[in-house]
Amino acid sequence: MNLEPISRRNLLATIAGTGLFLAAGNRIQAQKEAMPFVVDLDWVRERASRADLRLIDVSPLHVYRDRHIASATHAWWRDTVDPNYPVFGAVLTQGDEEAHRQRVLDSLGLFTGDDVVVYDDADGFHAARMVWFLRFLGFARAALLNAAFADWDADRFEIVAASSTSTSPKVDPQTGFYLVTEQLLNRLNNRTLQLIDIRTDAERVDDLDGQMPPGQIPGSIRFPWDDALDDNGRLKAPELLREHTNDLGLDPAQETVVYGRFGSDTALSWLALRNAGFTNVLSYDRGWAEWSNAPDLPRESLT
Repeated sequence: MNLEPISRRNLLATIAGTGLFLAAGNRIQAQKEAMPFVVDLDWVRERASRADLRLIDVSPLHVYRDRHIASATHAWWRDTVDPNYPVFGAVLTQGDEEAHRQRVLDSLGLFTGDDVVVYDDADGFHAARMVWFLRFLGFARAALLNAAFADWDADRFEIVAASSTSTSPKVDPQTGFYLVTEQLLNRLNNRTLQLIDIRTDAERVDDLDGQMPPGQIPGSIRFPWDDALDDNGRLKAPELLREHTNDLGLDPAQETVVYGRFGSDTALSWLALRNAGFTNVLSYDRGWAEWSNAPDLPRESLT
């Protein structure tokens, strides 16, 4: 069980009436500013002494135990996935879905008003899923750290791990985050729909030992998720992403749906597009894994 929330509440009670109230004032002021989708280490450094800054590392546990950024707590990105859904990667919905989601949210030890920054050891691919999940649950102050442990390790700085509030966030699922299969099927004839296949070349031909027939959803536009990364494995700057999406003929104002092999694969592309100014981006939550195995759904050969 994560005991971090208890220790932070005790800390609040102990130092009430001290300079933490100044930090609280700064936090209130900060909440007037929109939380970016993606931040860098300079952004973190500027806020490193603020009590409402939280870092979450979603690398495998053994990696986290070996090395992690100062004050970062650990979480497991697969807690965002429903283990009982027939196809891997669907968003957590099992049983009393809001109660289960609330338990996952509570396990992170967050407080209302915290600025949450998530990173991993895999180019942000899994960290992005946690950011997407938190924002879907209504926790809007979550961002991807466009850096890794090695970047911080090369120029270390201290980060405060405390909070200026004792209120825990409540699950409040937001609309406009994902589609299921029937919803996507109903949109295929919409000429303004921008349907993006984010699979890499290797992922498109990987049939998982015959369990995932090759192909694509009709009308797909190719934008592999790794094309959004620079040579250092970091998300490209928004202006570079916009140049690429312009070349693909994508309109930031139109409804855009991203899909990969599995629903959980789409989060990094979702964040990249939102960070580049796309205002209406949804993830296809079931992925090619479900679409390709439904015989009555249209599909095309790989192009």
